Amino acid sequence: KKLKKLCSAERRASLPQFSHGKGSSDKVKALGDMVQELQNTCTAELLRRASIVSLPKETVVLSPLNEVQEDLIANLGDVLKQRGSNVGIEVGTPAVPDNELERLRNLREYQIEDADEEPLNNIVQMLSSACKAPIALVSLVDLEKQWFKVRVGLGAKETPREVSFCAHAINTPQDIFIVEDATKDIRFKDNPLVTGHPDIRSYAGVPLVSTEGHAFGTLCAI
Repeated sequence: KKLKKLCSAERRASLPQFSHGKGSSDKVKALGDMVQELQNTCTAELLRRASIVSLPKETVVLSPLNEVQEDLIANLGDVLKQRGSNVGIEVGTPAVPDNELERLRNLREYQIEDADEEPLNNIVQMLSSACKAPIALVSLVDLEKQWFKVRVGLGAKETPREVSFCAHAINTPQDIFIVEDATKDIRFKDNPLVTGHPDIRSYAGVPLVSTEGHAFGTLCAI
């Protein structure tokens, strides 16, 4: 009922048209407001669905971190910078959260890969429609990539972490992360997701935070 009210025809009609080709302050603010309102519902549903199908904590869907991966975390920021440089990003690769090891372990404990997708699909479809945004996602940021639990308007199932907008957003778990015009933002103007498909222009994402306080990924509209 809450989602239907938030995404009512009257509410959608009141939003400024969100164009795939360009963004503006009022459009992105409206986009951000809608994402913020839906975030709590999405987080609760994601974690509730994960808990319904969760296996014992010793059994995880994502592979447990091995010693090599844990060693990589210590230098992950430098690794992402190098990989970003290899695809033309000289500045703007995402920072790595200080609690990254604990965050990744917590992500694996929830077995989110195995959670029911239907209610989450409903949320991203409503978000895309309500914001008049071509793309809406539930993203999860793993060690070296981000993958999409559910998605609307995007064919890719995952992207490398060094080009991920959502990997920036998880560094501020309590705040909405907004990029008004990616072509003018020094962090993103050379990002291949901006210079090429899917030609990202504006982004609004709210971190999805576990009960333990770790940001797993985002609910975002693009």
